[in-house]
Amino acid sequence: MFSKEYYDSVAKCADFHKKNKTWVGKATFQYVNEIKKLVIKHSATNLLDYGCGKALHYNSASHIKIEEKTFDNWLGINSFYLYDPCVEGLDILPPPDSKFDAVIAIQCLNAVPDKDFDTVVNYLMSVTNKFCFVGNSKLDNFVKPKKAVANQEFFKENRNFDWWQSKFKNWTNSELVLHFLPK
Repeated sequence: MFSKEYYDSVAKCADFHKKNKTWVGKATFQYVNEIKKLVIKHSATNLLDYGCGKALHYNSASHIKIEEKTFDNWLGINSFYLYDPCVEGLDILPPPDSKFDAVIAIQCLNAVPDKDFDTVVNYLMSVTNKFCFVGNSKLDNFVKPKKAVANQEFFKENRNFDWWQSKFKNWTNSELVLHFLPK
């Protein structure tokens, strides 16, 4: 399904996860108000967090909370599925034919190599019922992947806003929100 470069990127990010205490889910907090508005607008009851990191914001024992609530409780959703190919225990895709009212992908798609990007977009579209929210960090002329994904030969395309829009241009059957943080 994916290229060797994709699996290399996953391995590098998995190694980064094991050696660092970052990528815990806090980046999601930069987008919570926009996501909650979409949950309310679409009466979403379930969610797929694609590329969730360590997902501590869903863990009631964690200190990473919004107004003393886990992210799912704060959103008011009934169920969620956490997926991150780089985190042991969260590295299993939802069962085939799964559908989610809400799908979020927060600052994770930059690690997907150019040649695999369309495959990931098509997957996200196939599991989304109501809306998909793609949150990304500050968009410069070219967003370089994090140091954990060191091989620049995987990422040759100019990932400016036009590139992102072109990658999602065939999106259908649900609302798509591409949200980039201001510089």
